[in-house]
Amino acid sequence: MQIRTGRSAAQTVGASLAAVATIAILAGVGPATAQSLNLRAVRDPQNRFTIAVPATWNVQTQAKNPSVEAKSPAPKTTLPDSLDVIVYDMPHALSAQDCVHESDMVLRFAIHSWTTVKEGPVSIGGEPGYSRVYNWKSGNGEQRQSVQACVTHGGRVFMAVGTTENTQAKIDATMPLLQHAIATLKPNLAEASTTEVVPAKNK
Repeated sequence: MQIRTGRSAAQTVGASLAAVATIAILAGVGPATAQSLNLRAVRDPQNRFTIAVPATWNVQTQAKNPSVEAKSPAPKTTLPDSLDVIVYDMPHALSAQDCVHESDMVLRFAIHSWTTVKEGPVSIGGEPGYSRVYNWKSGNGEQRQSVQACVTHGGRVFMAVGTTENTQAKIDATMPLLQHAIATLKPNLAEASTTEVVPAKNK
């Protein structure tokens, strides 16, 4: 699905999401280990959102994207489980569903091909969002499964990407954990409301 606000607007949105989302798709090196169901709250350094991540994971926060980067403890055998949150202010308002589908550009660039398992509306921090689960293969040949979710407020996009190993054991144990963590993402609406959005113009 493409944004229907004109060709130039769609290209701007897609290119901007691609520039910031590549980091989340490619993030992480190290192994996945047993996860704790305990979560701990993390605040974005710019106070744009909070999210709860697995308590045993290593977390980095920074002013640039990804704003929050969480990874499972890492021995040296397989890629880690990961959860990254990206925030970006777009020149035009867009829906959560458009946010997910406009990121196809970065998926083609970063992982080349993928298979969508399911997608649809979700609740993120009590707000309407949209989510997609997809399978893909990493550069070293590992089979991976990711969940990507967006919630938007005007032109401000909040995108979370969680990834684990694509095995039945990991899908059963870790994918629900990632989805639960993403559902706790709580945008700071007071801060988001100060962002000016220029209405899109059709050509």
